[in-house]
Amino acid sequence: MSKNKFMEHRQFVLNIEHAIKLANREVINQMVLPINEEKVLAISVEVAKARGAYLEAVVKINAIDKDPSELRNLRETYEEMRDGFAALMTVFDRDYVDLPSPGQGSGAAPDPDARAA
Repeated sequence: MSKNKFMEHRQFVLNIEHAIKLANREVINQMVLPINEEKVLAISVEVAKARGAYLEAVVKINAIDKDPSELRNLRETYEEMRDGFAALMTVFDRDYVDLPSPGQGSGAAPDPDARAA
């Protein structure tokens, strides 16, 4: 591939990546905002609870009286929540959503009497 063709190809890819980012920002911002650190942490706790419930069932397996559908349901729930959380984190990594400014994490107004350390 000639240098000129390579540059054209690279520019095409950059243009497409930029257009995809803009499209994702436009659509996703409208659907998931407002989002803040507290909400993300709350979601991560729910994922941890689903993981814990699944692993608790795994540890308690008794082949004679354990219904495998219960274990399957717990696994599927955990995997869906884990994958959803990973998708949410990807949104942040790729800058598809507007993040709150510092001090807006809880939605509460900053304390005017608080001093910087």
